[in-house]
Amino acid sequence: MCEPGEYLDKYLNLRRSKNIAKSTLDQESKILGYFWSYMKDNYPNLKSVLDVRKCHIEDYALHINERHELKQNSKRGRLYSLKSFYSVAVKNDWLLVDPCEDLRFPKKTRGIPKVLVVKDMKRLIEQPDIKTMLGVRDRTMLELFYSCAFRVSELVALRPCCFSEDFRRVRFKRKGGKEVVLPVGKMAAHFTKFYIEKVLPILEVSDYLFTPI
Repeated sequence: MCEPGEYLDKYLNLRRSKNIAKSTLDQESKILGYFWSYMKDNYPNLKSVLDVRKCHIEDYALHINERHELKQNSKRGRLYSLKSFYSVAVKNDWLLVDPCEDLRFPKKTRGIPKVLVVKDMKRLIEQPDIKTMLGVRDRTMLELFYSCAFRVSELVALRPCCFSEDFRRVRFKRKGGKEVVLPVGKMAAHFTKFYIEKVLPILEVSDYLFTPI
């Protein structure tokens, strides 16, 4: 691979002076080195990265987008590093016109979120020591999280009056004030009943179920 060139080195030094993480700088150096190598291989008359024009950037962007082994977000990252470099070049008067000014970026993709398998979730829920009052409180919180998929803000806003008489339904307000009624699983109902009737009166924390002690 060709060396990045004088101005790419200057750019990386400026980034380094802003305490950017070394791993980020190493990745940018690699990306910009690849870019300059491509330019030298395909446009040997270019003497500096400052000689690069819009047409060269468009060709490089097409090359990146056609690399099927790269993930969409990796393609975006490569082009954003390039955009960042030329923005700094213009800002520091190394260059008059930004050749990346109209550069279009691939759409960002979101991966499928990772979730716990049932075995791991069961192990997590069973972590609190239910021989203690705080352990019962924590177990109740986890059971309700798992059963009802509460947001944290929803969970901490729960009061005893939110639950039905048999604790198998809970009524509360979602974000925006919309009232919702959800079913409560058998195990979550069991712990909620025990917690409200046996533990909460002893803790005497507030009208809410899970106010920190």
